[in-house]
Amino acid sequence: MPAPGRVPDPIELDANPPENGSNTTPNSVEKLGPIVPVEPRENAADAAPKVNSATDEPSQPTGPELAAPNNASPRRLELMVSSPPRHQVEGGVTYKLRIVNNGSDQVENVVVESEFDESLVFPGREEKRVRRALGQMPPGAEKEMALTLYSEQIGSQCCRFSVVSDGKEIVWKEVCVEFEQRRLDARIVGPEKRTVGSRAEYIIKLLNTSAEDLENVRVVISHDAALVAKEGSAGAERKPGSMSWALGSLEPGEGLQLQAEFACSRAAGQSCLLVDVSADDLPAEQLESCLEIALVRGPIDLRVSDHSDLVSVGEETEYVVTLHNRTRMNMRPLELTCTVPDTFRVLGASLVVGKQRRKATYRADGQRLTFRTPAPMAPNATLAYRIRVKANATGEGTFRARLGQIGRHPPFEVVETTIVNP
Repeated sequence: MPAPGRVPDPIELDANPPENGSNTTPNSVEKLGPIVPVEPRENAADAAPKVNSATDEPSQPTGPELAAPNNASPRRLELMVSSPPRHQVEGGVTYKLRIVNNGSDQVENVVVESEFDESLVFPGREEKRVRRALGQMPPGAEKEMALTLYSEQIGSQCCRFSVVSDGKEIVWKEVCVEFEQRRLDARIVGPEKRTVGSRAEYIIKLLNTSAEDLENVRVVISHDAALVAKEGSAGAERKPGSMSWALGSLEPGEGLQLQAEFACSRAAGQSCLLVDVSADDLPAEQLESCLEIALVRGPIDLRVSDHSDLVSVGEETEYVVTLHNRTRMNMRPLELTCTVPDTFRVLGASLVVGKQRRKATYRADGQRLTFRTPAPMAPNATLAYRIRVKANATGEGTFRARLGQIGRHPPFEVVETTIVNP
């Protein structure tokens, strides 16, 4: 991997993760993913006295009023909410929720609701209330989920959470975060899907947007067991389950890019990478990127890689598209379509079969190249198309390789992101 690359361009964050959720079993912790927005209920049912989970004392929250208290309930649900005390504006604050049934009875129709201040925003939506239905919670059951909100307003912003059963509020909690002027932009670029045995490459982009130096900048990547660290930008310190860089200072307007590459060792519905970015007197920033690692189902294992995820205008690089015949039969000719990012100009392509390399023929339609594999493709054989390109514009682009339908197997696509710097 090359040394960290310096870039001047500002970074925009974009986060709107998909919904996911189901019920759980006793004595297990179920991670349900993010909460999603809904329309506020017009006719809320009677609610039990609000109990602050921090003190177990009935009390009233500040801010917009939740459902009015009514009859007491013997149900025992505990709500725990964690979030950073400080955060930079324009970045997503993630509130992590944990709900535990500490009682001896099953709790029915459990719902988590949240109302948040006007200055807090759920990406792409105007609602100020979100909810998630959890269903039944047997004794000892635990469930975890997260809510990510954004704010462009400096100052303290609050979010109120409540847990409801059969329309009655059991427990509530309010959490406030102090938003500060943004001084460091951070972003992670990575794939959304890979297959077992392939590689997942990530780029972490940092930019000092303040008028002062940022001192003792540090980046720590944490990853789960399905991802095995293989390579990292110069200066990386590798430990089991993590990779880190001590980057020193960033001058005003100075940017930095780091790369990390992982092998996808086993199938996983969601394998996540957490990136913690810190500096002196700066609210810690945490980024997350998750991908699906799937088993190869079809007769062909299709993979994409590039020689460099970071290139500069005027430089050349190669995309390598490999096809492996997993069957015990000769494979008929296949149609492979590759779409090159607009930031590159195609110089040519070659085909590698075994140790032989020759010029590849293809049909070009703008940035889209269509190849037809030679026949027959022998059992267990591997061939590779190497597409040579030259960077002619700055920006972030996605290379796509797509195989059409093979028998009953649907079309399959693999993507790779490349960043072109000035």
